[in-house]
Amino acid sequence: MRENATRRRGPFLTVALGAPLLLAGCDFIFGSDPEIPTEAVVEVEGEAPAPLLVVLSKDFEIAFDPSEGSFVSFLLLADTVMLEPGDLPFTTRLDVQPENRLLARVVNPSADTALVRLIVRLDGDVGHDRSVRIADNQYIEFSTTY
Repeated sequence: MRENATRRRGPFLTVALGAPLLLAGCDFIFGSDPEIPTEAVVEVEGEAPAPLLVVLSKDFEIAFDPSEGSFVSFLLLADTVMLEPGDLPFTTRLDVQPENRLLARVVNPSADTALVRLIVRLDGDVGHDRSVRIADNQYIEFSTTY
């Protein structure tokens, strides 16, 4: 009778003892969750003959827009800063947590073309660095969620 009880506990003990090793192996093979940054530094550089709008948000959604044929960002709440031509370069710091998301957008509402460079550093590491020429409400944007 005792032999049957041991046989029935065998698979249970194998699973109970093997599961932690298996889970640890998954982290080793696939890696652990990436570190979520705590701070973002947003920098705007360039040349603008007219004012630019800097839009910063941690409350936004990204969804597919069939009329555009692409994914677009929908702002639910944002802070906007108007930069006059003499205000460049512009730098600001933001806490990324607890929202664990960030959107930075630079809009040129003028018909005059501006050369804009948007740099976003996440905990000191460059997460985005791109330069574009924009005019007529075109914009450059960086967004990330964790």
